[in-house]
Amino acid sequence: MRNVGAREANQHFSELLREVESGKEITVTRNGKPVARLLPIRLQKSDKARQKAIDEMIAVMRRGMPLGGRGFTRDEMHED
Repeated sequence: MRNVGAREANQHFSELLREVESGKEITVTRNGKPVARLLPIRLQKSDKARQKAIDEMIAVMRRGMPLGGRGFTRDEMHED
């Protein structure tokens, strides 16, 4: 992990982002003390599972849900 001062981080932010995109982690310091960390985003399996669940719920809402007789759609639910 690389440490950079706040001033350097400000002046070379684009370069630091390129380093982070390549997988490196960078700690930003102020007066020698760590204040922030730049690190690459790594999608977790749980992120994919969460998105799948959201997509499935949206599909159910679009189809509508039966209530023992006549079904209704999401749009009907929100009509005034």
